[in-house]
Amino acid sequence: MMDAAYDIEDIIDLSSTEILRRRSNNPVIDFFTNNPLIFHRKIGTSTQKTFDRLTNIAKEREYHLPLSGRGGVENLSTKMSESISKMGEDVVLGRDLKIILEQLLFKEKTNIEVLVLVGMGGVGKTTLAKLVYNDSQVDVIFGKRKFWVCVSEIFDPSKIIKLVIEQIDGNPCQLEGLQALSKKLKEFLETNMYLLVLDDVCHNLPLNSKFCFVYCSIFPKDSVMRKIELIQQWAGNGFISLNEGNEIFDDLLSRCFFQDVEKDVYGSITTFKMHDLIHDLAESIAKSLQCGILDDSIQDRNLSDRKQVRYLSIILNMGKEEEASYSDISIKLKDARVLRTLQLLSSGIVSKTFLDNCFTKFKFLRVLVCSNLKDIPPSIDNLKLLRYVDFSKTRIKRLPETICNLQNLQTLKLNECFALHILPKKLRKLSELRYLENDGCYYLDSMPDGMDHLSLLQTLNTFVVNDGGKNLNELRHLDHLEESLRIQNLNRIQNVVLENGILNRKSKLVSLELDFECDWEPTKGSDDEKVLQAALQPHSNLKSLYIIKFGGFFIPLDMSSLQSLTSLQILVCPNLTTLSNNMNFLRSLIHLEISYCQNLTSLPNNMGSLQSLTHLEIDCCPSLISLPNDISSLQSLTHLLISDCPKLTTLPNNMGSLQSLTHLEISYCKNLTCLPNSMGSLQSLTHLDISGCKNLTCLPNSMGSLKSLTHLKIYSCENLTTLPNSMSSLTSLTQLILYECPNLTTLPNDMDSLQSLTHLKIYSCPNISRLPDGMEKLEGLIINNCPMLEEYCKRKKTQV
Repeated sequence: MMDAAYDIEDIIDLSSTEILRRRSNNPVIDFFTNNPLIFHRKIGTSTQKTFDRLTNIAKEREYHLPLSGRGGVENLSTKMSESISKMGEDVVLGRDLKIILEQLLFKEKTNIEVLVLVGMGGVGKTTLAKLVYNDSQVDVIFGKRKFWVCVSEIFDPSKIIKLVIEQIDGNPCQLEGLQALSKKLKEFLETNMYLLVLDDVCHNLPLNSKFCFVYCSIFPKDSVMRKIELIQQWAGNGFISLNEGNEIFDDLLSRCFFQDVEKDVYGSITTFKMHDLIHDLAESIAKSLQCGILDDSIQDRNLSDRKQVRYLSIILNMGKEEEASYSDISIKLKDARVLRTLQLLSSGIVSKTFLDNCFTKFKFLRVLVCSNLKDIPPSIDNLKLLRYVDFSKTRIKRLPETICNLQNLQTLKLNECFALHILPKKLRKLSELRYLENDGCYYLDSMPDGMDHLSLLQTLNTFVVNDGGKNLNELRHLDHLEESLRIQNLNRIQNVVLENGILNRKSKLVSLELDFECDWEPTKGSDDEKVLQAALQPHSNLKSLYIIKFGGFFIPLDMSSLQSLTSLQILVCPNLTTLSNNMNFLRSLIHLEISYCQNLTSLPNNMGSLQSLTHLEIDCCPSLISLPNDISSLQSLTHLLISDCPKLTTLPNNMGSLQSLTHLEISYCKNLTCLPNSMGSLQSLTHLDISGCKNLTCLPNSMGSLKSLTHLKIYSCENLTTLPNSMSSLTSLTQLILYECPNLTTLPNDMDSLQSLTHLKIYSCPNISRLPDGMEKLEGLIINNCPMLEEYCKRKKTQV
C-alpha cells in the first residue's frame, strides 16, 4: 500500500514539473521541441499501472478483511483493538514472544538494551509487551525491578522520569527540574538492572513527524547534524513544508529524540545529536520505510528490500585522493530505481561515472548529497524532481548549465567550494529556489545576471558585485532574504547609479557584511557617502554589521537607526578618523571590534552610553591617542582587549570602575609606561594578559587587591624590572606565565603564600637567579632559556 502511495506521489510530482516547465519555456519553441503526447502517454501508462495495483490491494483487503458499515477503516480498527485486548496468550503468535524473550534474557548485556515494538494501532503491541512483562522467566531475572509507565498523554520528559523514580523508590518524588530528576534516576540505574516498559511513546506524534524522526536513521551514529539542513531535507522529501520545519523539530526535541544542541549567539539551535539508543529506535522502524545505510563492507543496514529502498546513505572511508570504486555498490543498487534520497558520504573522490549512472537511473531523487567530487555530469538534469542538492566542501570549479533545468530545486548548497569560480548563467530559471548557500566560495568573482528573478530566495550567503557594479541593484528585489548576507567587491560600484533602499526592506536579515576591498576612496565632502547610505542602509532589525576595507572617512551608514544591533565590527578601514557620534543610540550593542584602522585618532566621548556592551576590542589602530574617560561607565563590559596601539601612552585613571570586567588584555602598546593604580579595584578580573609593552617598567602595587585573578601572563615586556610584592595577596591565582622579560631580576619573596598557584612557567628571563621558597607544591613548573634559574634549580635538587 505504501509503495502505491509513493507511486501516486511520483506521478503527481512529475505532472506538476511538466506544467512548470511549459510555463517557463517559450510556448512557440516548446511546441516544436517537445511533443506533449509522449509525456501524456508515459504518465497515462504509469497511472494505469498504479490504479491496477490499488484495485488488487482493495480486492485482497476485502477478501481477507471484509468491511461493513460506514467509515469501514475506523470501525475495523476499533473492532481489532477490542478483540486483541481480550486475547489470551495462546492467540498471540508465540514466535514474536520467543524472539523478544531471547533478546531480553539471553543476550550478553554490555550496554543498555532497547527493544522496540512498532506497528499500526490495534495490532497487539501492548498485548505482546504485557506477555513479556508478565513472563515467569522475566520475573526470575528482574524480580520486582520491572516497571510499566504509560506516556500516551502530553509528552513531558520530567513527568515521565518522576513517574519512573516513584515506581522504583516506592515514595512520592519531590524533586523538580529535568537535570535533578535525571541525576536521581541515574543513581538508581547504576546499582541494578531494571526492566522499564514505556507504553505509547509515539502516541499523538503526527505521521509526518514520525517520517521525519525515522529519516534521521540514515545519518551515521554520533554524527553532528545541522538543524537547517535536516529541515530542508525533510521538506525536499515532501514529509513537511518548509514552514513547518521548526515546529516539527521542536516537537521531536521536546520528546528527547534529539540532544546535545548547540546554539548561535542569538540563541537559535544550529546543531544537535541523537543518542545511540534513540538512533537504534529510529533504525528499528526504518526498515518499514525503506531507509538504510551501505558502508565500507557493502553491508546492508536496515535494507529489507533493496529494490524498494527509498532513502539511502553510502559511507566509504578511504584516502582523500583515492577515487572511490562504486562497482560493488552499483551492482547492489542495480534494481533500486525508486530512490528518493541519496547521500554519498565518501572520504575518497566520488567517481564521475558512478554519478552519471545515478543521474540516469534514479529519476525520482528528491535529495542528493555528495561530500567529495571534482566534476558534476551534465546528466543531472535527468533528476526532474530534485529539490535539495548539497555539493558543499567539494572540489568543483563550475556547475553544469543543465542544473538550471531543475525546476523543483529549493536548496542548493555550495559552502566551502574553494575552487568554484563561476555560477551557471541561467540560474534565474530556478524559480523555486529558496536557499542558495555559497559561504566560503572565495574564488567566486561574479554573479549571473537576473538574480532578482529568484523572488522566493531566503538564503544567499555571498553576493558578488560584478565589474561595472550595476548588478547590485538586483538585490533590491530580494526582500525575503534571511540570516546572513555578505556583499563582496563593493569597490566596483563607482560611477554607478544606485537605487535607494537596496537593503532597508530586508527585515529578516540578521547579519550584514559590507566588503569594499579598499579600492574606492570617496571624495571628502562629496555626495558619494550620502549615496552609499541611501542605497545600503539596512533595516532596523539588523543584529550584526561588518564594515570591511572601506576607504571613506566616515562610516557610510546612519547608526542611529540600528537600535537592534548587537555586534559591530569595523575592520581595515584605513581612512576612518573617528566613529559616528550617533553610536550612543546603539543601546543593544554587545560586541564592538575596531581593527586595522590606521588613521583612527579617537573614539566617541559618549561611548559610556553603550550599557549593554560586554566585549570591546581595539586592535592595530596606530594613530589612536587615548581612550575616552567615560569608558568607565561600561558597567556590563566583561572583556577588554587593547592591542597594537603604539601612540597610546596611558589608560583612563577610572578604569577600576569596570566592575564586571573579567578579561583584560593589553598588548603591543609600546609607549605605555604604566597602568592605572585603580586597576586594583577590578574585583571581577580573572584573566590579565600584558604583552609587548616594552616601555612598561613596573606594575601597580594595587594589583594585590585582584582577589578573583586566576591567570596572569606577562609577555615580552623588555624594561620590566620587578613585580609588585603585593602579588603575594593574589589568593585565587592558579597560573603565572613570565615570557621574555630580560630585565626582570627577582620574583616576590612571599610567593609561597599563593596557596592556589599550581602552574608556573618562566621562559627567556635570563636575569632571574632564584625561585622563592615554598614552590614545592606546584603541580607544573616549566623553566626554559633561563640559565641562572636553571642552575639554581640544579643546585636545589642536589641539596635535596
